[in-house]
Amino acid sequence: MLAARIDRLEEREKHLLETAAVIGKEFTEAALKRVTDLPEAELTAAEFIYEQSLYPELEYRFKHALTQEVAYARC
Repeated sequence: MLAARIDRLEEREKHLLETAAVIGKEFTEAALKRVTDLPEAELTAAEFIYEQSLYPELEYRFKHALTQEVAYARC
């Protein structure tokens, strides 16, 4: 079911999710922007990731560990 949700994403959001999954369960905005130029807002709106902290830098975390694992496996 989770894989089906990921498949329904547009290609660019799917690529962003898979890239984030390679970085890890937690990742900073800076790390994600170094490897992709896509905004992470779509993934927070789709509730795949959430903002974990704002200080000292913006950090995201996958909402569920399984989401990260499934996205990583699809790379």
